[in-house]
Amino acid sequence: MKRRAISLLLAVALFLTFLPTFELSANAEEDWRAWSKHDSRWGSLPLGSSSKTVASDGCLVTSVTKLIIQSGLRDASDFNVGTLVNWLNNNNGFQGAGLIWAKPSQCVSGFKYYGQLLSKSSYSSSDYNSKIISWIKAGYHMAICVNGGGHWVAVDEVKSLATGQVYIMNSNEKGPNADVKLVDEYSTFTRIHAYTGGDTSVYPESPSAPTVSVENRTVTVKWNDVANETSYDIYLVQSPWGWEDIKYSKSVSSNTTSCTFSNVVPGEYCAFIISRPNTNDTQSKWTGFSVSGTAPKAPVISIDNTINTSDNSITVSWNKVDDATSYIGYISEYPYGYAYDTPEIKTTNTYITTTLGNGIYSMFVHAENSAGWSAQSNWITFYVYNDKYVPVQTVVTDGHIYELYDVECSWDFAKHMCEKLGGHLVTITSAAENYTIRSLVKSGVQSSYWLGAHNNTGDWDSQPDFVWITGEKFDYSNWAVGEPCATGSRYTLQHFVDMRKSADYRWVNTYNTNKSGKGFICEYEDIRVTVLFNANGGNVSTTSKTVIYGKSYGGLPIPTRSGYSFDGWYTERDGGLRVTEITPVTAKSDHTLYAHWTADCSAGHSYTAKNIAPTCTAKGYTVYTCTRCGDSYNDSYVDALGHAWDEGTVTKWPTEYEEGELTYTCTRCSATKTESIPKSAHIHCYSITETVEATCTEYGYTVGICESCGSRTAEYDIVEPLDHDWDTGTVLIYPTETEPGKKVYTCRRCGDHLVNVMPPYENHEYGYCPTVMFTDAPGWTDWAHAGVDFVVEHGLFNGTSETTFSPNSSMTRAMLVTVLWRYAGEPTEGENIFTDVGSDTYYTKAVAWAACNEIVGGVGNGKFDPNGNITREQMAAILYRYATKLGIDTSKCADLTSFPDANKVSSWASEALSWANAEGLITGSKIGNNNYLDPQGNATRAQVATILMRFIENVLG
Repeated sequence: MKRRAISLLLAVALFLTFLPTFELSANAEEDWRAWSKHDSRWGSLPLGSSSKTVASDGCLVTSVTKLIIQSGLRDASDFNVGTLVNWLNNNNGFQGAGLIWAKPSQCVSGFKYYGQLLSKSSYSSSDYNSKIISWIKAGYHMAICVNGGGHWVAVDEVKSLATGQVYIMNSNEKGPNADVKLVDEYSTFTRIHAYTGGDTSVYPESPSAPTVSVENRTVTVKWNDVANETSYDIYLVQSPWGWEDIKYSKSVSSNTTSCTFSNVVPGEYCAFIISRPNTNDTQSKWTGFSVSGTAPKAPVISIDNTINTSDNSITVSWNKVDDATSYIGYISEYPYGYAYDTPEIKTTNTYITTTLGNGIYSMFVHAENSAGWSAQSNWITFYVYNDKYVPVQTVVTDGHIYELYDVECSWDFAKHMCEKLGGHLVTITSAAENYTIRSLVKSGVQSSYWLGAHNNTGDWDSQPDFVWITGEKFDYSNWAVGEPCATGSRYTLQHFVDMRKSADYRWVNTYNTNKSGKGFICEYEDIRVTVLFNANGGNVSTTSKTVIYGKSYGGLPIPTRSGYSFDGWYTERDGGLRVTEITPVTAKSDHTLYAHWTADCSAGHSYTAKNIAPTCTAKGYTVYTCTRCGDSYNDSYVDALGHAWDEGTVTKWPTEYEEGELTYTCTRCSATKTESIPKSAHIHCYSITETVEATCTEYGYTVGICESCGSRTAEYDIVEPLDHDWDTGTVLIYPTETEPGKKVYTCRRCGDHLVNVMPPYENHEYGYCPTVMFTDAPGWTDWAHAGVDFVVEHGLFNGTSETTFSPNSSMTRAMLVTVLWRYAGEPTEGENIFTDVGSDTYYTKAVAWAACNEIVGGVGNGKFDPNGNITREQMAAILYRYATKLGIDTSKCADLTSFPDANKVSSWASEALSWANAEGLITGSKIGNNNYLDPQGNATRAQVATILMRFIENVLG
């Protein structure tokens, strides 16, 4: 909220000269007029801040103070101050809001500790004389305004008239009621009591002192309406009174004479009204009141004075308050100020913040109960540093240690950290020492570094006001040009000193709060440290020694230990760094050195025995260990005990499909072992029969099926395949002397077709045949003849030599993939992913293409087995995947159970083989009287040729 200055305008200070005293005549009013109008001594007074003479002010003050002095306050009839003031008012003796009267040591500032106001507009009132008399008798004096208008102090009228100087009764830094000169105490002052004249502003009448009524937590404020106002501001101020303590405020429009505040927390308050016309405003008197209720107990918070944090996280805890429902924590940067963090409502008694950098902070907590009443905790002040405080440079010279810290901070913070580290901010008492510090500052990354100098008195008239932090006055200085300077007000002057790179490494004074780019230098002078000597199993006559930080340890004691030789002193009980007489002391605090030893067994070992008991699996023995050097050996072995198994527990019961498990536990060591329990017996009941009719190519048979487990009997009542009942055939294309023909045969029983190629008549007794060059090609009437002719004619198969086809030889996996690859047009997609497929074989590209299109997947472990014979079920699976890849419908399926060896079909090939059988690609192989699928049987080249012909013509179309 913007602070409003007190409505009285201020006047320049008066340098009063001595006025002789005399007795008042019967007509005292005439004397007053003479003083106010004809005393020439006021004509030479200085100008006020309004650039007008203060003669009229001087007349008034002089007249009133002379009355006070001359009358001696014997009784009210001796003089009439009210008449004087009224006369001066009517004759433009002064114009302003009125006279302020205050007690000595009271600061009339911002409506705090308000004195008494004699309002200008009421000077004609007949009772004001008695009021002023009563104020004087009560110890009030006229007040003077200082520091630009926000601060009023009492004037010592008697001493001022007697000396010709303005003396005030002020408590600021001088003690209560001390008489001090106005010019010595305050840097700025304007007027004694009122405007110097010429003010034509319209001041409204002040509102009456408000009336206040309180019901529970609702406060109602009422006042009289004032003419010419535009609005009212209503304030509730909590004690101690002042603008800083305003808890509630509202603004209302004109013609309004009441205002209500709800949910006011308990406490002591004052209410006042500000009346606002167009430009000037006036204030009512104060009305005190209280709001009763029970506030929660005040919490108590505590925290370590100095906090080292690596993640900016600060945790503050306090005691829980029984009747509190929430807490609000406030943190401000030192000195006390507005909240550094946004206040955060907590329901627990812990406050965590992650936004604090290096610095000094203050904190308090509000505890609130369900009724909205609160209580404030104590204030705590603490230091926070987020960086590891390790000096970046250290210099030891002339018995002093200097450490440079590259951490941005304020002067107060640097002072605290140096003292915590056992030293103080650096003091410079000679040019040589200044050169040392200058070298340190050059090596740092900050732009300047704090020195241990500060202004101890606040007087800026001379350099000696600066002293070193250790108390010495300056006997050496190296100020930059124009320094030290006194920029700032009395309370914000540049009291602190740094060495600045931009000032050619000279000294510059600045503000304590200025911390950007500022590190600090610590100085240590003979830091004495106590070293404790721990013999670590031996004996030492000297158990401690005092050493100096930064210097060597000096002489060290020699410990003794029977059976051991001394290896030296170390910083840790085990390991650590060795310390000798010339080792420098690097620890600023007390610490311990430990003796290290090596066992000496030159005079013989000294063994102790320890028995190790046997276990179920390990032998027992006795171990002998030398107490001097640690040497050891084992002897007196005892056999292992072996396990002591219990009777066993069934951990898995057997079924007719799975074995069970019996677990034994050793009663001695709890080890376990297991045994299998055989499957339980099962008696099949083949009450279900299944009959498969014989076809042209497949066997017919009957099997029995167990009604409980579904197992099947061997096939019985076998019926031979019926064979095809071909018709006489139909010629589709007649052969010529140069072109073959085609003839199709249809089975009368099953409808299957058989297409035979009719070769040209020129070179063959039946016409031209593509396999005529192969001496072992199947004959014209052989079942494989058409298939072999097909694959040779379409370039899918090559002969095994120029004259042989080898129709009965087994087909390899590589051969089949190569045939399909040729049919696909020999594409080049895919990469070889198999370790057993060479990079330059005839089938390398074919296998890569098939694997890329998921037509083949290998046999496991990264292998393809290219030279393995292709089985009938493998071939079915490959053709099935190839058809699927081409988008061909593969939903047809056949019931393979009609084959005696259907149960030998691999699970992964079952679906593919069912499809291949349904499409007529793979039918049965007749073995004896039965037609078998023979899924694991090797497919011959003739069989594969026939199957491929059917696949291409019937499936691929």
